[in-house]
Amino acid sequence: MQGLPFEIIKEILSRLPVKSLLRFRCVSKDWCCVISDPFFISQHLNLSSEYKIGLCLTNGRLFTITFDGLSSTATMVDIPFKGLEDSVEILGSCNGLLCLFVSKRLSSWFRHISPIYLWNPAISEYKKLPDAPIGSPRIWGINNTVLGFGYDPINNEYKVVRIIYFCERGTDRLIYKSDVRVYSLGTGKWKKLGDAPFDSRDCSSSKVVVNGYIHWLATREIKSVISEFIISFDVRNEVFEEIQHPDCGEGDETHCNFVAFLGGCLSLVGCIFGRCVEIWVMKDSGVNESWTK
Repeated sequence: MQGLPFEIIKEILSRLPVKSLLRFRCVSKDWCCVISDPFFISQHLNLSSEYKIGLCLTNGRLFTITFDGLSSTATMVDIPFKGLEDSVEILGSCNGLLCLFVSKRLSSWFRHISPIYLWNPAISEYKKLPDAPIGSPRIWGINNTVLGFGYDPINNEYKVVRIIYFCERGTDRLIYKSDVRVYSLGTGKWKKLGDAPFDSRDCSSSKVVVNGYIHWLATREIKSVISEFIISFDVRNEVFEEIQHPDCGEGDETHCNFVAFLGGCLSLVGCIFGRCVEIWVMKDSGVNESWTK
């Protein structure tokens, strides 16, 4: 080891598991400095992303699945929330950091108060996010709660966005409103963004993060006609945008089931009832004309 150039040692360290790196910080001051360096951490994340690793949460147990050609290997990971294993869902994941929340036992009325956790399974550390308030003293009921977890690579910032659609009791009728808040791991606080800039109260739980944007499927009803579209949230600038679905050419028979991450691009999986499944890929992020089947 003494005869190895230090650049080679750093290259070897960048390919080791996180648990090993945490122990190897005690080898020497030089190794501790290298492993703690932000550039080394970024390099380690980039190399880790080359491996085909998936996550599966079923029956309260979390598995990491490593794919190798046509075979796969599953390894169970202990969830640290004792007594809540069967109620935990994965909200999202970025760079090995998981965002989890408890929701299965809660109706949409109470989904906004579900505990949210950020958890790093590699080092078995987690953080419970503070509760986010709703800025309305006259709230009557919760219609829907939309959650998302994303990463801003420019500022190295992890954020959770929460959208609540609720109704207030007016003088003679119910008034429908929304409340958008963003939690930043850097500041440790929730920030109010105002109202959602779209009138959708049926946002799907299907979501995906692509190039620093969180995407959800959503529906909107106008004059008894239901249209589908994609909601996009810019994690860095904290703004919403709408993305139109591709022209499937099948009329109302095509139903979009979920959004996905495929080949580094935003993808849309739709079912043409009784015949086949279509997969559309947006080759250029945010450009509607780049949808390719």
